[in-house]
Amino acid sequence: MQGWYQGWYKGTLKAAALSGVIAISACATPPAPTTALEMTFQHRPVISLNVARMEVVDAYDIGGSFPRVDHLYTKTPASLVHQWAQDRLKPVGQMGQVSVLIQEAKVVETSRLIDKGFLSLFNDEPDTDLTATITARIEFVNVLDGGSYAVDVNAHANVAIFESATLNERDLAYYSALETLGAAFDEAVEKELRSVMKAIIVP
Repeated sequence: MQGWYQGWYKGTLKAAALSGVIAISACATPPAPTTALEMTFQHRPVISLNVARMEVVDAYDIGGSFPRVDHLYTKTPASLVHQWAQDRLKPVGQMGQVSVLIQEAKVVETSRLIDKGFLSLFNDEPDTDLTATITARIEFVNVLDGGSYAVDVNAHANVAIFESATLNERDLAYYSALETLGAAFDEAVEKELRSVMKAIIVP
């Protein structure tokens, strides 16, 4: 199947993300596409840093064509990183800067080969995979002694969409992938920050 955003299907959606599984059941009336979905990290504690400034740099390929699909949505892996930095990093120092460089941020769609024989009329199989990725680097340079710290983080989420899924359910699959991706990124970054940059984290 070409782009899942070009067709209309009916049924249930099942999403597998990382090592877990997210299941979204179809309703009698499918919900409207969640284009206004809000994703924040405000429920997570703030990480105070002994720096004066924090910036997020978009250093990734924006894309804009198939098999990339993130450009079709207002919420993207890159916007997740911006939101994460805004909600979780708080500069409280007098000098220095922490930079969050987004090196890769995308959601890619791939089609699966499915059985198109007679028995396929009675089976509902996954026909599409979404793979969401964030690769980022967080850097800090000590202006006093020239010392530097750097944290590299990679986060991924994978979603399988069943061929019977509606367009709305496929939209929900995209946002489910983003939600799982954001949680994976958040966990990975905090672990690395507290290990590598603990000297500039203010209790």
